[in-house]
Amino acid sequence: MAPYHVMLVHFPIALWTTAALVIALRAFSDCSVARSADRVLTPLLFIGAVSGGLAFAVGLMVWPLEA
Repeated sequence: MAPYHVMLVHFPIALWTTAALVIALRAFSDCSVARSADRVLTPLLFIGAVSGGLAFAVGLMVWPLEA
């Protein structure tokens, strides 16, 4: 189950961390790189939310809700 854990749990966390860094970059800078990174923010958050929901659903299938 360890390889699946890495893909299901750490991948959404990496996407959310990248999105947070893009938000911080955009908040403190107005350069062209920050504006370009701003366009990637919506797909990052969408894919992160979908994969996070999948990780939660798989976690509920592996472990009972009482755990």
